[in-house]
Amino acid sequence: MSALDDLRRRLDDFARTGDPAGVLGDEATVAAYEIVEGVRAGTLPDPLPALALAGQLYWRRHLTTSADKVGLGAAAVLLARPYAADRRLVPEPLWPLLRTLDTGLLLELSLVESDPETLSLRAAAATDFSEAARALAINALETALAMLPRAHEARPALQVRLAVALLLGGEDGHATELAAGAAPALAARPGGVDPFLLSQAGQFMLRRHEQDEDPATLDAAVTLSRLAVDGIAPDNPFLAGARHNLGIALISRYAAGGDPRDRSAALDAARAAVAVSDPDYPTFPLHAWGLVQALTVAYDDTGDPALLDEAGAVFARAEGRDGGPYGPLVSRAAEAIAKRRAVSA
Repeated sequence: MSALDDLRRRLDDFARTGDPAGVLGDEATVAAYEIVEGVRAGTLPDPLPALALAGQLYWRRHLTTSADKVGLGAAAVLLARPYAADRRLVPEPLWPLLRTLDTGLLLELSLVESDPETLSLRAAAATDFSEAARALAINALETALAMLPRAHEARPALQVRLAVALLLGGEDGHATELAAGAAPALAARPGGVDPFLLSQAGQFMLRRHEQDEDPATLDAAVTLSRLAVDGIAPDNPFLAGARHNLGIALISRYAAGGDPRDRSAALDAARAAVAVSDPDYPTFPLHAWGLVQALTVAYDDTGDPALLDEAGAVFARAEGRDGGPYGPLVSRAAEAIAKRRAVSA
């Protein structure tokens, strides 16, 4: 049975029996997304009625579950083109909504026009633009996740992208839960995933560890952070950030478990981060602080004065630079070094 026939049968059954089970399950999502992929690939001979049928699915879901605002967003995305061509293809209650939408922007940030990876990158660009653009990106990512089947390989990475956007908007708890839910799948199948998202997933697992204090959560943070470093290209602008995040994950696990191999690996990662970090870029103080932190931890354990001298040299490189939101870390680095020098004097 084709996806079109399957979806048509499900909607007809729902209309006849009133039982929503056939339209609420993941099998219906699979059928609708197959239609979306066919439209995007240009393989459906009559795409507008097909999109209208898929849009009907999410419209019915919205009506069935009144709190399902994401379903309404998915219906709008799917029905935008049919409405523009022939509004009779669209449920009349949706006409006022579709009349007011910026269809071009709506579709650009949707799975109807963009594959999941392209949509993710477009949403990331919008997230960095303004608060209003971030809200639009969050809505687009939530809608895309509602339209992706549960087992779709792109789902975990898209989930972390949404988590990053939510964190920027101050929704720490929800963001952490989303990313933590995606972490196992990302660790199991990291191939093709943006190293930035792998690294961010690792940082979210550190946040999760603050709540659950589970050593396995720390292990996941290190695993994801290491996968990001292993998979990143040498010319990727996030290379320093990925190495820094790995250092933070390792030093956090060392603080919790005391394995000196983690301390040594954290120091290596932090040094490697600073080695490729642009001193004129606002993130340099962050990377410098990460190395100072690893050096001072190693100094506390070994008493080796060369480590403290190295920390002082790193601080000197960061001092006086505009670190934006990371500027205060320079002062923290100075305090950490001065405290230890006072004790050793």
